[in-house]
Amino acid sequence: MIAVALSAGLCLICMAAGWLLFRRTRYVVAASDVAALSDFSIIIPARDEERSLPILLASIRESSLQPAEILVVDDESTDGTAEVARRHGAVVVASAPRPEGWRGKPWACWQGAQHAESPLLLFLDADTRFAVDGLKRLREMYGAAGKGLALSVLPYSRMEKLFEELSLFFNLMLAGGAGGFRGDSPSGLFGQSLLIERELYFKAGGHEVVRQHVLENFHLASHVKAAGGQIETALGRGVLEMRMFPDGMEQLCSSWTKGFADGAKTTPAVEMMLSVAWLTGAVLSVIALCAGVLREEALVLYGLYAMQVWVLGRRVGMYRWFTALLYVLPLGFYFGLFAGSVFAQRSGREVAWKGRKL
Repeated sequence: MIAVALSAGLCLICMAAGWLLFRRTRYVVAASDVAALSDFSIIIPARDEERSLPILLASIRESSLQPAEILVVDDESTDGTAEVARRHGAVVVASAPRPEGWRGKPWACWQGAQHAESPLLLFLDADTRFAVDGLKRLREMYGAAGKGLALSVLPYSRMEKLFEELSLFFNLMLAGGAGGFRGDSPSGLFGQSLLIERELYFKAGGHEVVRQHVLENFHLASHVKAAGGQIETALGRGVLEMRMFPDGMEQLCSSWTKGFADGAKTTPAVEMMLSVAWLTGAVLSVIALCAGVLREEALVLYGLYAMQVWVLGRRVGMYRWFTALLYVLPLGFYFGLFAGSVFAQRSGREVAWKGRKL
């Protein structure tokens, strides 16, 4: 009985770590008394995005608030990215040859910022899209916060195929483990979006100071703070959405693999401990259920963990109930891909993304 009580207590403590990991989650809240202004430039780095760009650009065009300009930085695309961007009314900036020491996305963002003319810069990944009037709500939230702010929104993930549900734990770790919702102040910014004053951006060094990083915005956060700015994060449900993997399972695996090494090294200590504790509890609950160690108690613990995964998962994406109930599957996939990433890093094998070695 003592062993049963200790095992159950350990699982419950680990479960509490999950709630602490997301103890400060918030959504974009528009302020009704703040006017939304078209004083911002949208900058979209794009490499082979002819399929995703029309969706994002259409969502911008349908918004009641329009930006001053839309700049699509064509990052050496081999498809019709530039043509699609022009056809949808964007200004195309052809990327100059990438200097040594720069990664593709920071270089594209840096060039877009150089061309932009507005006092505010909104960087967006090409595979994002706005919900109805999401752009207006985002600008209103920024306006209510005052000056000197860098605001980053984690897009709400939409899945159309079952394999995309395997991203569940990756998205949860991205939201909570990266320190985006820590108790005092966020320690990182999400890579898919960033709204920042032009003056603050260049004062912080912009993407030039994070040119070598895969998770560029996460590292940019510390430079923004050092420049005297504040950072804020929010979940994008009802404002900003994305479908990350329309091209299949290979795209899903390579996408998450490319950020593992950089992300693991930079995760704040508190978030790392909470993440490890929560994931450990999830594994223990599965082991106890399969081994029958706790009998009825094991079923209850697994059910509680499944319920927690469901609640937290719905904050970051439209994950279905059976994904939470069978969370052992996306959890196993998470650990498998993590192990593969570590092996690739230790063996010196390079990860490819859209035909480019990282």
